[in-house]
Amino acid sequence: MSLEQSSIFMTGGSKGFSRLLWDCLPRQKKSFCRATGYDLKRDEDIVKMAQESLNCDIFINYTHVDFQQTELLYQVFANWKQKGKKGLIVNIGSFATYEVKPEVKLWVASKYSLDVANQQCCKEAIGEKLPFRVCLLKLGFLSAPENQDKPHWDGRGHSPEQIIEALQLVFQSSQAIDEIVIRPS
Repeated sequence: MSLEQSSIFMTGGSKGFSRLLWDCLPRQKKSFCRATGYDLKRDEDIVKMAQESLNCDIFINYTHVDFQQTELLYQVFANWKQKGKKGLIVNIGSFATYEVKPEVKLWVASKYSLDVANQQCCKEAIGEKLPFRVCLLKLGFLSAPENQDKPHWDGRGHSPEQIIEALQLVFQSSQAIDEIVIRPS
């Protein structure tokens, strides 16, 4: 199966870079965001998203709200494991976890928790030979209007097409790929 033939569910997709990425995804997709009635700040919505994720081939855990992105990963992973679900869970992280960023320390800490959770889930998926894979895409700056106004913007940022290329690589690989770090060029 190709990426174009896959059903993709993604958190986010209503604004900013997630909207740009959303517009580049194949047509069989569903967005979990406030605009579609889901909020990562509500525990009951995390449970609903995890349950509905059983109906897709690829689940993209994009939206970041404190540590809720990590909580959603754990919920989706548990549901997929319990049901023997086939597919791919992709977590969107950041290589800012490699750097000291005091001005966004809570954000960096929450992204680091996603890194660790992804490692735990990958290890368990491989060790128990689960029928799905888990991967973390660690990104740098995203090329989106909200980032281009920032003082440290240097004109280099990821495009949605670069993220789609990485998704295709991970999805079509016969090997488990735990993590991909993509630096802007």
